[in-house]
Amino acid sequence: MCGIVGMISKSTSGLFSTDMDFFQNMLVCDSLRGEDSTGVFGIYQNRQAATLKVAAEPHMLFRCEEWQDFRTKAAQSMQIVVGHNRYATRGAVC
Repeated sequence: MCGIVGMISKSTSGLFSTDMDFFQNMLVCDSLRGEDSTGVFGIYQNRQAATLKVAAEPHMLFRCEEWQDFRTKAAQSMQIVVGHNRYATRGAVC
């Protein structure tokens, strides 16, 4: 079992801080689908991408410094954010 969540901004200015709060809550709720790995990616307005992942549940992702940087950039200039939770049925947890 695995799960995917995402948000797309209708605004040309990108996502807001409250959108990122909601995204975090969605990622935590989705962790019921898999708690072995969590990852996120975001698409900037210029169509460049940023990624971040940890081999743990979402709460561990939210504690790392890279998440705070990702969250700030997402709230300032990203149009799309997508997150996933993985349950390792095959292969290593990574």
